[in-house]
Amino acid sequence: MASHLTITLSWDASVASAPAAFKTDVQRAVNYLQQSILSTATINLAIGYGEVQGTSMGSGALGQNISYLSSYTYAQIRSALASSASGRVDASVLASLPAADPITGTYWLTTAQAKVLGLAAASSSIDGYVGLSSIYPFNYDPNNRAASASSYDFIGTVLHEITEVLGRQCIAGDTIGSGAGYSLLDLFRYSGTGVRSPIGANGGYFSIDGGVTNLGAFNANAGGDWGDWASSVGVDSALAFSPPGNIDGFTARDMTLLDAVGYTIAGDTVSYFTTNRTALDAQYGVFAISDTAANISSAIDALNSDASVYSISFTDVVAPTLNITIAQALNDTRALSVMGTHSTAIADTAGQIGALTSAQMTSLAALGVTSLTAIDTSVTLSIATALALQSHGMTVHAPTGGIVRAYDTAANFLALTQTQAAAMYAAGVTIVTASSGSMTGTAAQALVFANAGLTVTGGFSVSDTSANVSANFDALNADASISTIAVSDGATAQIALTYAQFTRDTAAFSKLTGARVVSISGITGQAYTSEKMAYAADGSAVYSYLGIAGQPFVSRNVSFDSAGLVTQVNYLRADGSIYEQDLYSGGVRTSLSFQGITGQAYVQQIDTFNAAGAVTQIQYVRADGTTYLLTTLNSDGSYVASYQGLTGYPYVTRAVSYSPQSVITQIAFVKSDGTNYEVDGYVGGVLTTLAFQGITGQPYVQQIDTLTGSGAMGQIQYLRADGSTYLLTTFAADGSYVASYQGITGQPFVTRAVSYNPGGVVLQVTMTRADGSIYEQDGYTNGLRTSASFQGITGQSYTQIDETFNASGAMTVLSYTQTDGSRAIYAKANNLSLSGDVAGGAITNPNDVFEVSGFTGEAFTFHNHFGQDVINGFSAATDTIQFDTSQFSSLSQLIAGSTASGQDLKITDSAGDTLTLTGVLSGGQTASAYLNANHAAFHL
Repeated sequence: MASHLTITLSWDASVASAPAAFKTDVQRAVNYLQQSILSTATINLAIGYGEVQGTSMGSGALGQNISYLSSYTYAQIRSALASSASGRVDASVLASLPAADPITGTYWLTTAQAKVLGLAAASSSIDGYVGLSSIYPFNYDPNNRAASASSYDFIGTVLHEITEVLGRQCIAGDTIGSGAGYSLLDLFRYSGTGVRSPIGANGGYFSIDGGVTNLGAFNANAGGDWGDWASSVGVDSALAFSPPGNIDGFTARDMTLLDAVGYTIAGDTVSYFTTNRTALDAQYGVFAISDTAANISSAIDALNSDASVYSISFTDVVAPTLNITIAQALNDTRALSVMGTHSTAIADTAGQIGALTSAQMTSLAALGVTSLTAIDTSVTLSIATALALQSHGMTVHAPTGGIVRAYDTAANFLALTQTQAAAMYAAGVTIVTASSGSMTGTAAQALVFANAGLTVTGGFSVSDTSANVSANFDALNADASISTIAVSDGATAQIALTYAQFTRDTAAFSKLTGARVVSISGITGQAYTSEKMAYAADGSAVYSYLGIAGQPFVSRNVSFDSAGLVTQVNYLRADGSIYEQDLYSGGVRTSLSFQGITGQAYVQQIDTFNAAGAVTQIQYVRADGTTYLLTTLNSDGSYVASYQGLTGYPYVTRAVSYSPQSVITQIAFVKSDGTNYEVDGYVGGVLTTLAFQGITGQPYVQQIDTLTGSGAMGQIQYLRADGSTYLLTTFAADGSYVASYQGITGQPFVTRAVSYNPGGVVLQVTMTRADGSIYEQDGYTNGLRTSASFQGITGQSYTQIDETFNASGAMTVLSYTQTDGSRAIYAKANNLSLSGDVAGGAITNPNDVFEVSGFTGEAFTFHNHFGQDVINGFSAATDTIQFDTSQFSSLSQLIAGSTASGQDLKITDSAGDTLTLTGVLSGGQTASAYLNANHAAFHL
């Protein structure tokens, strides 16, 4: 195996008289260091027998050394450590060294150490002298380094001296030159966390993490070296005073120290050891193993059986865990003794763990065993075993999915103190099982297990006084192992809980059994301030909710049967009377009765429920026992609210129907005989129809009002007893409407429709026959009738009569339309405007006869194509005639178109239309003379 550190040896003449194994064992120690240290440097040593550098050794020394020192600044040393850092030890070391020098003084390094740190150049000069005693007995056999109890381990002594030359030494404030001197190792002397102890006489311990971890105490005896170990660290080649009969191994602690003072440390892996074991035993006789905890655990038997393995260190973590069996822990003591810092965990069968004796536990504890894990199944321990394991600082673990259980008698479990239960839990026990299968005890006994974190299988039945149960209620609630809680003081039990306990301690509350009373105080956020629950022995109970404020009742009593089903709920007023009473059947509420209601039209409310617990009916009862309101609820959620026994109305019942979403769908008003007075229909909660039924003293028995989506009236329909429509009123969006009276008998018409403007003023009245034709149509202006037209007249010489009225209602014009289309028009008033045709030239009545005799001031207007018209009673003195200019453009043209026929004047226009004025000519008067004399009456 290649080694980066080179140690060259020169032998003093004195070595010639040394034992044969002297040089071989020195070389073995050197070989071990060369294989264990990867730093690239050449260190030159001179070895003497009984002398060092030519000077006889002291009489009390097994070995001595002389090394050369060079001074360096703290900054130089720290920078060099940072440059060569590799691995966890170096990282921890650098973290513990501050940027500024923590010690006042001069730092000295051996030349070997300076070479390794790169602070000194390579040199062939001697770096150190090592002398080994020629008078003390040594064990030279590398395979039996403790062969004689009175002899000293030679290889261990060689390693002690050479490593001091390499830098394993403390100057510890001793004077060098003119001041206090310190070595690099002095920076790792501590008396506490963060407290350095660089003075040798003050002792201290080795730590690479700022004093947090104590890796071994330094010698504080001035008769030994400050950099050696105190005897408290145990057998070690670097002890200040090493007794005979030991294998003074160079331990992982020593390797960590070399690593801290600048060396890069290596070790053989387990795989290398097992492959090259025979050859290496013959060549060196020593092994340093450096590998993962898992690899070392798997090979510990082999490592233990080879005496050449004297150092075992770990590469994975600062304090790795060694996993071995109980037998290995008890038998592989040699391997464990040379092992670096670690914790030992046992991985063995549950049976082996459960069978541990006290002596074996003591041995395991001495090895630092704190964990025992079953590899096969759950672990069962007695109470004594569990407590013994804990007293030795050991914890038992089950395999994945398993448990660590304590199995013992109920009596033994109930006798446990809290400290003992906690100790069992600390030992890994999580489950407690009584050999009797169950346990019954006091609250305090139950909480011994709960407080320790133990779960009781089979359940723990608590039986204790109500005072003790009350005092421990929170803790009892948290203990899932408790199956039942009984109060030993029976019917007089008074368990007192706060509201907070009642709301959170539901588990404990559900486990209470037997007769008792539970009082709950300090209730907040509720309508009541306290509660009392009285349980009978048969399991029936009454819950009383007390101190209710702001309600017509002050307490609420809920009664339960033995099966825990509600039978009745009473709400009581302050005077003790019942405000509300709810009845239940099979735990299902069947009715609610609110009694003694004041300030309402009813004194009692009774709600009825179906088997599913849904309300089917709500009844409100008056003082005389009659129903005021009856609400019936359907399975789909719709319901009807029926107000009954109403007085002062034409109806005695008002029934309001709602959809499942509580939107009104209908309101029915019912008379005393059960018939409907009014039925209102709603769509989407909006009133759409009103139906008034059974109307008497009117020609109709029912009225139906239909509304638009905006709530405005759209139609009103009045129905007769036979279902026919008597009156239908239709409303337009602008507010105008038509009232249509239908099915009229004894008249020449069957329908009479009256049209109104938005202000309710009549505009027109139309009377229609059965065949749909108009019999009469009257026109109105500002609510006053201005015209009347009778149409479709049969059995007469005329088919239509048209009447015109003035503002006072008097007829002004009467017109008869003949079967041939001609008209007879009678003036009924003075100063009328009369026309023989319409504008636009369409002939509507080609032969009109105007009768104006006896009336004056009439104004006639004729347009093209007015037909063959006649005016009787025309007076040029008071009446006027208007022609279009297209008919007659001048008086002369009018005269040209006029002829006399007896006393009649006949006027003919260019289209051949004629107008005859009867009786206007007198005494053979000509048409021309008449027109010239009366031209003012003619407007062209």
